[in-house]
Formats: sequence, C-alpha cells, structure tokens
Amino acid sequence: MRKIALCSACVIALAIPTASYAQDNADPQDDALTQADPSKDIIKFSDEQILLNNQAVDAGNAGDYKKAEQLLMAMILGGEMNIIWGNLGGVYAKQGKCIEAKDAFERVWTSPKISEIPSEAIEQSAAQALEKLKAQCSANVIIKCSPADMKLTFDDGNEFTCSSEPLAVTPGKHYVLGKTNYGFGSIEALAVEGETRTYNIEILDYERIATDAGVSPEKLSKRSKAFKGVGYSFIGIGAAAGIASGVLMWYADKQNTDAIKKNRQAPNEATQNAAKKQYDDSKVMLNASYGVVAASGALLVTGIVLVVYDALVIQPRIQEFEKNKTAFSWTVSPAVSPEFAGMAFSAQF
Repeated sequence: MRKIALCSACVIALAIPTASYAQDNADPQDDALTQADPSKDIIKFSDEQILLNNQAVDAGNAGDYKKAEQLLMAMILGGEMNIIWGNLGGVYAKQGKCIEAKDAFERVWTSPKISEIPSEAIEQSAAQALEKLKAQCSANVIIKCSPADMKLTFDDGNEFTCSSEPLAVTPGKHYVLGKTNYGFGSIEALAVEGETRTYNIEILDYERIATDAGVSPEKLSKRSKAFKGVGYSFIGIGAAAGIASGVLMWYADKQNTDAIKKNRQAPNEATQNAAKKQYDDSKVMLNASYGVVAASGALLVTGIVLVVYDALVIQPRIQEFEKNKTAFSWTVSPAVSPEFAGMAFSAQF
C-alpha cells in the first residue's frame, strides 16, 4: 500500500491534512481529492517519488525548507508533475525566493497531471498562491547586464538568463551574482516596497581588453602589473571574506536549529515569540552569508583568472618581445687604402 504524506507547509494552499493517507481507507471527502481526472493526461507518483515526497513533508514541517526544496527538485528529476511544481513553489515562497516561486507556480499549468488530485484544484491553488506572492514580493528591480546574455543568480537562488524585464522580489537587500564564460561579477541591490529600481552589472572580458590594448612591451608590462596587483588583491579579499562567511553561516545555522528546538519545547507564548524572533534573525544572517559567499567566490575566481592569465598569456608575450628585441652592436678597426688611412666604424642592427 503506497502512502503519500502531505502538509500545509509544503502544499500550495490545498486543504489537505498533515497525516499520510491511502485510498483503501479514505473517507468520501478524501475520495473526491484522490480520484483521477479522466479528461486529462494523468500520471502517478513512482515509489521513489513517494519516498522523496514524504521526506520533503517532514523537512517542511520541521522548517527546513532548503532540504524540502532539494528533495522536491529530486522528485522532478524523476518525472515532473503539476503537484510537485506547486509544492516547490510553496517552498520557494517560504524562503522568500520570489523569482523561483513564480516560475514554479506557473509550471503547474504546463506539467503532466497527477492522478490523486483533480488538476482543477491544484491549478486553483496555484492561482491563489500567485496572488499571495504578489503581496509578498512587493518590490521590483531591473538588472541591466553587460554583456546582455550573462547568467544571473539572486541570493542563493537558481540561475537564469539576464532580462530587462522587472523582477518582483521581497523588499530588502539582495546579492546578485553575474556569470559569463570569461568571468564573474556581483552587485548589491536594495529593493524597496512599491518601487522599481534599476541596477547595472558589468563583467569585463579581460582577454579582449588585453588584446585590444596593443602589443608594445611597455603596455604589456603595465598590463601585467595591473593584472597581478588586482588579481592577488582579489584573491586575498575573497579568501578572507570566504572564511568570514563560513563562520557567519555556521553561527546562523546553529541559531536556526536552536530556535526550532526552543519553539517545539516552548512552555508559553512569550518563549515561542522569542524563539520565532531568533529564527527570523538567523534566517537574515543565513541569507547574508549566502550573499557574502557568492561575492567572495566571485572575487576569488576573478583574482585567480587574472593571475593565471598574466602567467600564461602576458608573460610569454613579454618574453617573446625580449627574445626578438632589436640588437645593436658596433666595432672600430684600422682602415688603410691607397686613398685613405685611418679608423673604420661599423654597426650591426
């Protein structure tokens, strides 16, 4: 007998109890939810997906939405369905990941339909969730990218291609990481409720810049010093920031776990409120640590790229110039002829 656990924390606003259920002992109201929709192309969970679903429910009930997100993504790899995308959208929304949540909810209408729940109910819940998401994600930012086709990541979210369209996000600070095939870059974007703000992110193609700068020894030498100076600075700053972010992430995770434990064991409402405040503060610290990790990683990688590029490209070109540099020599020798007697001067270039 296959049992599927569902929970209000994970499922997109569907009125489904937290306990597991099975079709052979369900009451008439449960039958209405578990009957297949004969007019649609419908499928069922595999045994592996049921196991992952139940683990995701446990993680969601425990407040570990990151783990629930990973488990639901694993379910999608086994075969996407409308209910999985809806559940994943709900988990994204719990984490304040507006861009990912909107995308997941919208996939409910285009994905295969599960047999246990009528598709209309899931779609209606997804539509309601999208409306709630608008209130939650009440700020807009526009990211202008150079180059325009770079890949972006907001905080610790999923990667997507840069677009000039406004992005709905939660009010507050967001760390934006840009990536191309030749480098990384990051900015901090402050989103304000009810406003649309524009930010620019640019990633320079250092190889192209070096090529366009010319091939004179003087220019190459200056370029080499600049690359090494900036590169080693980035490596040092990136490494230091990475260590600091690791410590911050460890402390935030410890506070998060402690807050969940206190909330479960809270004897009164005051203790519960204190635990909730500690949990909210730990989430802020955790999100900040993710941003610092992204920024430090970008600095570290960029610094390494600059130093390696100098060693593999610029230095060999300087050495080639030195090797082929024009040589000059001269000699003085006596010269005697019937018409002339004296010294002869000769030079070789």
